[in-house]
Amino acid sequence: MNDLSERLFSACNRMGQAVTEFYDEIHPEGEPDVSMEDLGHLISDLKYYIRLELDLVKELFKEREELASKDVEDMT
Repeated sequence: MNDLSERLFSACNRMGQAVTEFYDEIHPEGEPDVSMEDLGHLISDLKYYIRLELDLVKELFKEREELASKDVEDMT
């Protein structure tokens, strides 16, 4: 697996783990049981974390494009 794929996999894996943790937090005893206030905080935290990881994904693709452009320039 190349470096970009590894880094993308890591970001996606972290997002999956965050969603699993969110699910577990809203099911403290195996049943959905959380106050609306706590749910709001958990949702906000999850959104923030997912957005960070998605920003990383975007930056990885930008970096790839920049490197590809530089390689083309170096060939000319």
